[in-house]
Amino acid sequence: MIQRIQTLWLLLAAAAAVACLKFPFYTGSLVVNNAYVRLTAAENIPILIVTVISILLSVITIFLYKQRGKQTGLTILNIFVSIGIIVLYFLQLQQYATGAFSLACLFAVAVPVFLIMALIGIRKDAKIIKSLDRLR
Repeated sequence: MIQRIQTLWLLLAAAAAVACLKFPFYTGSLVVNNAYVRLTAAENIPILIVTVISILLSVITIFLYKQRGKQTGLTILNIFVSIGIIVLYFLQLQQYATGAFSLACLFAVAVPVFLIMALIGIRKDAKIIKSLDRLR
């Protein structure tokens, strides 16, 4: 399990999603009350729920290393979930009058990248197993 490269990518995706809970994606002043606030996943309920789902999918997918079909399916689902997180962040930006992206917003962008790398690793692993089955 741990010696497979997709495990590393899935762990990195889960860690980046956890970092999204703590660090801000955007900081700025709101249109409504002109208060200067930070946009994090922990402070917005829909983003929090979807981020926790992404973290759980990443962790569950790590332990499905013997079932590459399910692992591939869950990783593809997680890619769409993580893209949904980014869309939710950008929908929340409409509430801000002024502000700037935080450097930590790269964590949210890194999650789908890590998941795509994990998917590539899973597919390579499946290809190796299929080639070994042909030799038997």
